[in-house]
Amino acid sequence: MYSLNRFFAETAKLLEMMVKEPHLPEHEFEILKENRKQQFMVERDRVQVLATEAFSKALWGEQHPYGRQAVEADFDKLSLDNIRDFHKKCYYSDNMRIFLSGKITEEMLAVMTELFGRERWGSDLRLSAKQRSSRLLCFESIEYGAWWLLW
Repeated sequence: MYSLNRFFAETAKLLEMMVKEPHLPEHEFEILKENRKQQFMVERDRVQVLATEAFSKALWGEQHPYGRQAVEADFDKLSLDNIRDFHKKCYYSDNMRIFLSGKITEEMLAVMTELFGRERWGSDLRLSAKQRSSRLLCFESIEYGAWWLLW
């Protein structure tokens, strides 16, 4: 996600909302799914796509994750419940990494810490207190470089 520094707090709040409590309307999901399916079908006719697929299958084998390719029927099997289950399983505080780059200010770090680093959130709260304490805020301070947060 990109943001100008002056809009950082508002953008970070929007990111928090998307990550922690995504709004997933059924109607919009179905439209997006159909659009992606149509794009997929158009791409399937391109020689470069077919060559890449054949190369991946030959190199990795069809049973390897890199050798498997999506098919049209995969789109029909996908449901909003699949997306919700994936979000619940994978989006939680102990599985989160946020990387900030650019001219990062102390205010930006305070905003990110307040929104994502103060308390645990999400459904998977399996880590022990000792494991969590080793993953809290780590900063690399470079004036115009990248700072990163891990928890």
